[in-house]
Amino acid sequence: MAKERLNELQKWILVKCYEHRDNDFPRGIIARRQLIYISNKITPSFGVSVSRAIWSLIDKGYARGLSPISVDDMAMKDLGKYKSKEKSVIPLTRDKKAKIITLTKKGEKQAKELLMLNSDTG
Repeated sequence: MAKERLNELQKWILVKCYEHRDNDFPRGIIARRQLIYISNKITPSFGVSVSRAIWSLIDKGYARGLSPISVDDMAMKDLGKYKSKEKSVIPLTRDKKAKIITLTKKGEKQAKELLMLNSDTG
């Protein structure tokens, strides 16, 4: 049971990710650097805390990690659709840094519950 517990930072990340929904990512998407900027805690130690919290959310199935990649690096794709400096995102593997996350169904459900709890108490 303790494995599924979320700390305050993880809960905050889920809510912030969910608040950044769009047509392409209806469950939400947010970059690690956005989280650091939004928090107003722009320190190396907070950056490490955010990275660890993100990996914990990914490992627990609340989020999926994405990594930005430039079109120049995607030789196997049809480059005619993209500008040469355009960025895209791809699912990442554990050896890469999680620069961007999007919520899974489980993460979306948890974020909605957290938002409901916050509206009831606030």
